[in-house]
Amino acid sequence: MIPALPRPERAGLRRLILLRHGETTAGTGRLLGSSCDLGLSERGRSQAAASGRRLLGRTVVGWVISSPQRRALETAALAFPGLPVIIDERLREQDFGELTGLTWLEAKARFGQRARAWRTSGAPPPGGESPATLRARVADAASSAMLLPLGDPRSEVILVTHHTPIRSLIATSRGWPISEWRRVHVPYGGVLTVGCGAPGSTRR
Repeated sequence: MIPALPRPERAGLRRLILLRHGETTAGTGRLLGSSCDLGLSERGRSQAAASGRRLLGRTVVGWVISSPQRRALETAALAFPGLPVIIDERLREQDFGELTGLTWLEAKARFGQRARAWRTSGAPPPGGESPATLRARVADAASSAMLLPLGDPRSEVILVTHHTPIRSLIATSRGWPISEWRRVHVPYGGVLTVGCGAPGSTRR
């Protein structure tokens, strides 16, 4: 049974480690969003396991918190075998609405300026979740994670999530507007850190 997210008891965390899930069975280049629940490809499974080995080789893992989507949960299980994984619904990928399943070229051809506005100005994708709504829920999840109790001061909290939530957290920590999110690129299985209380993040 997966435990519920504990109630924060004290501030005991200076940064979060952000792990993007591995490649899915859809391959690369498609907008999967929160309504698409594919698992990992063989390459994605290898990426997840490799990321876990790197992290476990230099990190004391205090908590592993994951998006509820299959690709994230599989990544968490492969990266941190035997460790409990907490699900946080707020770490879901953005709902891409009518763009779900499309490549960017297909999205532009079908929706034109509405698709471009989503990428450049912070408008919601057609029929989907606004970036501002996503930013609020992901920031709330990160705030809860920042306050989790840590028995070992060396411990880290790891969030296993998706490209857009990670972009949102990194951009917000740097004080960037929504239109600048796409400056952040995280490969499948990629790891970034975000600091608590001060702008900036560090690639690991």
